[in-house]
Order: sequence, then C-alpha cells, then structure tokens
Amino acid sequence: METPFDLVLEFWWLTEAQAIEALETRQGVEQIASLVQQQESWLDRAASPAWMAMEFPQVNPTPETLIAEAGQGVNKIQFPLRALSHLDEQAVRQYWLQEHGPIIRHFAPHSGILRYVQVHYLNHALNARLENALGFATRPYLGHAEVWSGPSSANEAERREASAAAVTDESTFIDFTQSTLYLAEEQRLK
Repeated sequence: METPFDLVLEFWWLTEAQAIEALETRQGVEQIASLVQQQESWLDRAASPAWMAMEFPQVNPTPETLIAEAGQGVNKIQFPLRALSHLDEQAVRQYWLQEHGPIIRHFAPHSGILRYVQVHYLNHALNARLENALGFATRPYLGHAEVWSGPSSANEAERREASAAAVTDESTFIDFTQSTLYLAEEQRLK
C-alpha cells in the first residue's frame, strides 16, 4: 500500500449548493488555502490530494457525534482507495455503494464497527480550482472509507470471518498498491 497520510482535513457543507457557493468565491478558497499554508513547514503539496466528495453512511448511529479521540475506546480507520485500473470507475462506485456496503453492514456487529461511511469522489468542475489553489498535484482517490470501531462481543472466529469477508470483497475492486490505510485520531477544528 501507499505511505499513510499524516493529516486529513475535511470541510463539510449541508448542501452541494452551499459548497459550490463557498468554493466559487475567491474568499472561500483563500480560507482553505490559508489553513493549508499554516502547515507549510511539513506539508508536501506534491504528494497531497484534494477533492470534493459526498458521504454515504452505511452503519451510522444517531446522533452523529461519534469521534475517535485519544483514550475514548473508539478507533478510526481512514482508507483512501483507488479502483483496479481495468475496471470502469462508475461501475466501481456503484459496486462499492450497493454491494460492498451491505457486506460491511452485515458483519458490523461481529467486527465491532460502530460507524462506517463511504466518502465518494465527486466529478465536479470545482476540483481543479481547489487543487490549483492549494498547489496539490497528486491525483485524487476514488474516495475513502471511514470506519469507527470499538470492542466487539463476537468470538475470534466471527471476527476473522467478518475481516475475511471485507478483504476478500475489497480485493475485487480496490487496487491496494494505489491505496492506503491507517489509524486516525480525530480533532475538531472550530
């Protein structure tokens, strides 16, 4: 797999229209660029991607307040992924959402998954504007999966079966050599 990231910044808007409005303005992009510039001493722009995406919760508690903070007993896996090159990207997105998602939901109780969200890349004209404004050069991922997990009451065989089902299915559409996976700790910026 690729080398894991040091940091992921995510910005949310309630609607796509609000995101477009924010990112179409010079001020909106400059605010994001300012946050990136504050990390200039260690940020590698040439190895950093940026893209607009849409979340598709698959396993989701309400309210959506789950956060993987240090010492809270919740772990988070961040999994930026790219599709196998011989597969049609749109077909992979549909498969990931409609076929892989249900597999993860089915095995979630056995694997300790508390929340699982697929974050799909949006083919949007604003992606190029965002990349250029930030000076990022790495091609974006198909999206990323976010998995929050905690203790599971399942036995070892059930946990192994859940893990094997996920990895076996992922190997049919994910190019692991062009993807990365790492544990993350979350912090909310205000």
